[in-house]
Amino acid sequence: MKRRNLLRILGFAIPLSGVALLVPKASGATRKVKKAFIKNKSIEFVEDSDEPNTTQVKVKGKKFDRSFQIKKKNNKFVTGYFPFGDEFTSLEELTAEVIESGQLDLD
Repeated sequence: MKRRNLLRILGFAIPLSGVALLVPKASGATRKVKKAFIKNKSIEFVEDSDEPNTTQVKVKGKKFDRSFQIKKKNNKFVTGYFPFGDEFTSLEELTAEVIESGQLDLD
């Protein structure tokens, strides 16, 4: 009985360890985090090396935390909160406009 159970375990564990050798290692993805205060809100800009032209923005309000993405196109920054193609020259300017517009529903 014990031998049969041992063979079952080994029959499962050995192929599983071989599969681990075939799986590629995680790429050396890096994240760059920048913190700021805009309009009395704590802001965190996260740039991920997997998506080079995209920045994730996290805004902390009194009650809620919200996040949205900003894309960089031709040295200008755009987001889905301004669907008519408004482009901004800096991340901070765009984030301030999104906060002022009240679309994040922070408080």
